Amino acid sequence: MAGGWDDAERALRIDGVHRATALSRISDWATGMGDAPEFAAEELLDGPLEVFCHAAGAGLGVAVFGRW
Repeated sequence: MAGGWDDAERALRIDGVHRATALSRISDWATGMGDAPEFAAEELLDGPLEVFCHAAGAGLGVAVFGRW
């Protein structure tokens, strides 16, 4: 992975005010799209870092693709 584990963790770990803001915006988006209340904003925010942690713990890598 270009940049290494520390860069990925730094980019994906969101705490404090930034986390509260992100969760609020995700919830607003989910509500606007008609996906609330079944939509778990915390899972969407925490999921990518959990995948990286699981892979790192197993000695594996992670392939990532994003499309906007």
